[in-house]
Amino acid sequence: MKPVSAEDEILKIGAALNLSEMYKNITCYVAHMAQELGIVLKNTPVSIAVGALQLVCTTYELSIDKKDISSKCDISETTIHKSFTLLSNYKNYLIPTKKLFDKYMEMKSQTIPA
Repeated sequence: MKPVSAEDEILKIGAALNLSEMYKNITCYVAHMAQELGIVLKNTPVSIAVGALQLVCTTYELSIDKKDISSKCDISETTIHKSFTLLSNYKNYLIPTKKLFDKYMEMKSQTIPA
């Protein structure tokens, strides 16, 4: 049994919110980079997921807010806000350019599931 990852949570919450595949993938990229950069070492996978999702929704002006996310994943708006605030401080490093996102998707498609 493998531990739950932020990506697992993003896919689950994204599906519940009817988030497009592209925005789910961008959110996974944000969570992945936040972990790689050591920004979220003390955060749980679900906290990372909701913070990344809120950052993506805010950046791309999607019609999903903290209240929507909170109701779909049963996590407090305060937790979402704290995680979002932490990640938004590093927004320039976390929101991908098209080139970086394409490279991430290429790398992700080459990963063989365990």
